[in-house]
Amino acid sequence: MTGIVSSNNNSRTSGIIKAGGGVSGMTSDGTDITITSGSLIIGTAGQGITFGGDPDSRAAGTTEGGRTLYDYEEGTWTAQVSDNVINNLTMDVGYKTGNYTKVGNLVHICGMFQTTSQGSATSGPIRISGLPFTIAAGNSAYSGGGVAYGGSLDITAGVSVSYYCSAGQTWMDFIKWSAETGSESSLTADEWTANGHVMIGCSYRVA
Repeated sequence: MTGIVSSNNNSRTSGIIKAGGGVSGMTSDGTDITITSGSLIIGTAGQGITFGGDPDSRAAGTTEGGRTLYDYEEGTWTAQVSDNVINNLTMDVGYKTGNYTKVGNLVHICGMFQTTSQGSATSGPIRISGLPFTIAAGNSAYSGGGVAYGGSLDITAGVSVSYYCSAGQTWMDFIKWSAETGSESSLTADEWTANGHVMIGCSYRVA
């Protein structure tokens, strides 16, 4: 198998398999390698699959980054709606768990989150904390989006709600946008009523 094994014996030397009789679960036609059973396991932290060769064509002014895929993970995360001084609203147990998928340094999160009471929060900007990974540092790490669906929010007609993920944090903040005035301001705890709820989906870079 060119590039991965030699045809001497069935011993393992410096991480390379030497295969005389072949490697169980792996085949090669001299060009491509096929895993016929089991998984390909990267046994060293920080290592992965590197895509070599010349980089693809890119628009003028872009910068090429790393080319090693080093991580994949799926899981759930627990959301907490609070104000910006961490006075928590009471979460609905059926609507506090989100899903995430992490590929390399990019994670996508989604979920429907709802409360049952305002708890100890009375005012101040609303946020959802508990993101599964810390957001990366630097201005290029900011991310966000619009609320896909929501309800029981005490906001006026013509106002939409969006959110943003700030660099270096583990939460997202919510803001209101007025189509009539073009102004924006924070969504506050008194505008998120007892049964407030939002549906979100967002991708961000991890630290």
